[in-house]
Amino acid sequence: MDCSLSLLDRCLPPLLGVIVGAVISYSIAMRNTRNERKNIGYAIYQEIYMQNKLLEKMICKINKVLGRNENSLNCEIVDDNHVFVDVLQLPLYSEKDLYFVFRKEISSFSKDLSNSIVRLHTYIKNAEEERIKILKRSGNTEEIYTPLLRKAMQAQDELKRTKQLLEKVFRFSEQDVAK
Repeated sequence: MDCSLSLLDRCLPPLLGVIVGAVISYSIAMRNTRNERKNIGYAIYQEIYMQNKLLEKMICKINKVLGRNENSLNCEIVDDNHVFVDVLQLPLYSEKDLYFVFRKEISSFSKDLSNSIVRLHTYIKNAEEERIKILKRSGNTEEIYTPLLRKAMQAQDELKRTKQLLEKVFRFSEQDVAK
């Protein structure tokens, strides 16, 4: 009987240490994964905030060109040197967007959120293709600008859905955005 108590006394403390260590390591790893996902979500949130501002200006500019802009929204963008920039000269889409940097991580978001991010970037890419077509053509006709307007509005609608999902999942708000 003495022999088995001695074995139990020698084995139980290290075994408990291994179990406790594994549980602590797992919980730390899970917390780090959650924090990493939240940081990626925040970076994407900031990027779509800026994309939304650009889309707003672009839609405003197209409506102004087509004579549909009845309100006095400022459709201009001013750069750091206080020079006006034609919003149609600014790209909507880049293959360096965070979507491409974090594709694997985005797929680990909820199904609704990851699908919305994928749709958003598809719509932005489609709008960018139309923007490029406009730069190669001349004139201010409905035929030229309407496809871009439609695609930019579609991207903006999806952007709003994506923004709402990011706010819901990660509890972000526009006050969190670094402006």
